[in-house]
Amino acid sequence: LANKKMLLLGSIYIPSGSLRKEGLTNALTSISRLLSKHPHLPLLCGGDWNMSSTKLEQIFARKRLPLVCVPVSGSNLTFHRGSMKSAIDFFVVSQKTLPMISRCRV
Repeated sequence: LANKKMLLLGSIYIPSGSLRKEGLTNALTSISRLLSKHPHLPLLCGGDWNMSSTKLEQIFARKRLPLVCVPVSGSNLTFHRGSMKSAIDFFVVSQKTLPMISRCRV
């Protein structure tokens, strides 16, 4: 793998409602294990977190996880139902991965 780059890539779905806490705990436990096992690899997880990026980053800080939500250009409103719109879908990366991302557009 001399000239090849490797990364940890994941897809996330955190349920809403009563299953949210368990889903988030399971996802963050898995991500934490991957980061511990492969600390040298960049990590990118995309998906439906069913919460705001602000709340998610507060959870990352509280749990001392080196993760950040990737800033996007364009609209980050990814959920639409009638007149209701919200931003609940994000790419999350390890902090060391963020400088490798030149642009994220929705």
